Amino acid sequence: MKRLLLLGWLLIGATASVCAQQRQGAWWYMFNTALNFNVSPPVPHTVYYGAGEPGPGTISDARGNLLFYCGSAEYVLNRNEQIMPSALLPLPQSGMPTRRGGTVIVPDPADEARYYIFNTFIPWFPTPPPPTSRYELVPQLHYGIVDMRLDSGRGDLVPPLASLRPPVRDTIAPKLTVLLHANNRDSWVVSVNYRGDSLLAWPVTAQGIGALVASPVGGRTRLFVEDSARVIYNIRFIRGSPDSRVLSCPTDSAIELYNFDRATGRFTPRLSLPLHPVPNVVTRTAAFSPDGNKLYVGFLQDTVPPAHDALVQYDLTAGSAAAVAATRTVVLTHPDLLGVGDIQLAMDGRLYFTSGRRGGIGTTQGFFVNWLSRVNCPNQPGLACQPELWYDSLAGSALSTPVLNQTLFRNANILQAQASRAAVCPAGDTARLTAFGAGADQFAWTGPGGQVLPGAQPRVAPLTTTRYRVTGTGPCATDTASVVVRVLPPPAPFDLGPDVVLTTGQTATFVVAGNAGQQFLWNTGDTTTSITTDSAGVYWVRVFNAGGCELTDTVRVEVVNGLADAPGAMPRAGIWPNPSADGRFTVRLPLPAELVLTDALGRVVARQRTAAGDTPLDLRAQLAGVYVLRLAWPDGRATVRRLVRW
Repeated sequence: MKRLLLLGWLLIGATASVCAQQRQGAWWYMFNTALNFNVSPPVPHTVYYGAGEPGPGTISDARGNLLFYCGSAEYVLNRNEQIMPSALLPLPQSGMPTRRGGTVIVPDPADEARYYIFNTFIPWFPTPPPPTSRYELVPQLHYGIVDMRLDSGRGDLVPPLASLRPPVRDTIAPKLTVLLHANNRDSWVVSVNYRGDSLLAWPVTAQGIGALVASPVGGRTRLFVEDSARVIYNIRFIRGSPDSRVLSCPTDSAIELYNFDRATGRFTPRLSLPLHPVPNVVTRTAAFSPDGNKLYVGFLQDTVPPAHDALVQYDLTAGSAAAVAATRTVVLTHPDLLGVGDIQLAMDGRLYFTSGRRGGIGTTQGFFVNWLSRVNCPNQPGLACQPELWYDSLAGSALSTPVLNQTLFRNANILQAQASRAAVCPAGDTARLTAFGAGADQFAWTGPGGQVLPGAQPRVAPLTTTRYRVTGTGPCATDTASVVVRVLPPPAPFDLGPDVVLTTGQTATFVVAGNAGQQFLWNTGDTTTSITTDSAGVYWVRVFNAGGCELTDTVRVEVVNGLADAPGAMPRAGIWPNPSADGRFTVRLPLPAELVLTDALGRVVARQRTAAGDTPLDLRAQLAGVYVLRLAWPDGRATVRRLVRW
């Protein structure tokens, strides 16, 4: 019997709270740059294995801790920025040279430790390409699964890897996005077919990946271009609104918006915002404000000096397509700005976008986007949105932000508070407080009675369940929020009892007493207050609570597993372990007896008279093999057992 009290961090898994969901988008990986939104403001840092371009995938847990991301080429990297053991994502089986076109990561609704990785691959050829059909060269959708229980909790890919081929004439466009199902648990993986006349949605449910739902949209959503050599340029992003009810699709001639039925996966046209094509300018990306009322459209160009607006805003509440188009407002242009590579909402309530700057390496020709910029107040109209150009530099040319489910950030326009531990145990244990959202970058915390807490992320040690309040201030507004940290009592001491020796057919029951309301986990996998067993082994139980307190106890069970006594022989004797790996046995006798041990050839190895009780029998000096033990009782009867020494 061994008992231990553990006091420490108990990481709580993903919950249904919006606060926890937003944390899943806390880390961004873009080419050779990583952004950590757990701190304010997020500061880029350089990584050796960068995320793939374009459309990298990244995922964090409910506490904002990085889980993994998809690196350059086909690699998947863990939270330590190390390549996973089974690192390669699935590739097309055609043998053609390819590059990644887009990646999204979707949690498995049936298992919080598993994640789907969906990715597209584009054939990549020198000029001229091999003589093959155009439809054989367009991107294909593949997926793999990462299980975070593998590789000591760092995660690894799980075979098999699979391919999804939509049952329409064409394969898909390179870009992907994720929308939330109406049940707020499942997801839809969304893309466009090659010809741009159908929007495609695959449901990801607890039962797996469901059947494709294809919505004809009349050929208005072609997202990429193909030159005379049939090389596909992967240049535009599709993105959902924070409530997953609207999808934006930039094209050469218009921004197409579609309503999305989150229950059925069907798209219907909402409105089309006409654009005026300009040579060397690409309508590349669009994103919604946190309240879903504003649409931001980014343009990328390779003219020097730039000759076009980089970022424009539309007010989607204006009504008809013509009325919305009339609200077009240029919110960003600059003589040294080469445009917007990609733009996306973040958990702090701001829009962040990659941008190029004339004078940087490689900016005299082509696209080189090596700066991070942002919109500080995206819910505000016109220039009141406060765009901030060249907020910080990036490591290398990062055209794309991660492809994240924008529904994670559906409450990013309000301040939210979170504790690193929702409950602590025992009283006086600590938790760290954080807040984010509403565009806030300054935070003031108070405790009971208005006590001022130091720092933007104070550590607290409540003695009783306590509510903490925070005021967040940013360039747009001031908001307040609060979070409760519960103090839980530790588990009550308990005892599983002494070690047990059973004979074949007997059972033993072990009970945890006096711990109603606690959680239980046995090494058998049971989560009840008791277990019953008839098998030899070591059994332990963890009794714990959400605050991190834990008690354990251990008990050993031995089972006498020798041959049965000869017919009519009495009394019974026990021998264990049998077989024995090290040659040491224990013989339990109810009465005194003479013990005679012989080897397989009948030679006497040991002879002794033994009292009742437990007697050690040491065969370490003997060779491995089968031995015969004869126990002669005082009344002249005998018991014969076979012993195996490995």
